[in-house]
Amino acid sequence: MLNYKHAYHAGNHADVLKHVCLIYFIKSIKYSYNSILYIDTHAGRGYYDMNNEYIQKNKEHQTGIEKMFSFTTNDPYLRFYLKTINNINNTISESLIGSNFDSSAELDALLIQLDGTTNKSKLG
Repeated sequence: MLNYKHAYHAGNHADVLKHVCLIYFIKSIKYSYNSILYIDTHAGRGYYDMNNEYIQKNKEHQTGIEKMFSFTTNDPYLRFYLKTINNINNTISESLIGSNFDSSAELDALLIQLDGTTNKSKLG
């Protein structure tokens, strides 16, 4: 049996592709529907420290998310992705690391507070 630990692969090229595809899908479907429900049945922790021992073992992030940090584009969806990653790393992560939330409403309230807007439009 395969023992899969996502931390070995977090931030790799497949992770980047998955997140970019999700952004394209969600943004495009929002043109036709006012609300959608997306449930990720295989979600990991949501935030991975790239200095973690598991991530450093394979260093797959170097050919994925790390290359994106220096990427520039005019594509609005890719710009949204890059802005969101930057905000997670520089604004949101310190408030989330070590936190436990009993409900998504608690997490949402914290994100709204950090963002300063009711729809979290500033941080992505």
